[in-house]
Amino acid sequence: MQRVWDIVEEFRKLESDLPVKVAYLFAYIAANPGISISELQKQTNIEQSTCSRSVAVLSEWQTAEKPGLGLVWTEEDPEERRRKLAYLTEKGEKLAATLANMLR
Repeated sequence: MQRVWDIVEEFRKLESDLPVKVAYLFAYIAANPGISISELQKQTNIEQSTCSRSVAVLSEWQTAEKPGLGLVWTEEDPEERRRKLAYLTEKGEKLAATLANMLR
């Protein structure tokens, strides 16, 4: 259980009241780089609006005025411009590596 607590604390360092769904989506994106937001929603069974808001929290900007955590970036899918693909930023990659090391 200590490992679980340590992982929770890593996320709390970023934002003290970070919802578990946001942390879950971060881990899912880390395991599936380039996943589309719609596929992320389907695979995790999280509502589309909640999924989009959570990815925004993980991104550089939650809203035009409120910065995000800078862990994820998105881009248009070159094959389907309406679809967005999600990837980890360098900061996100570092956090993912830290979490993976905690699980070893």
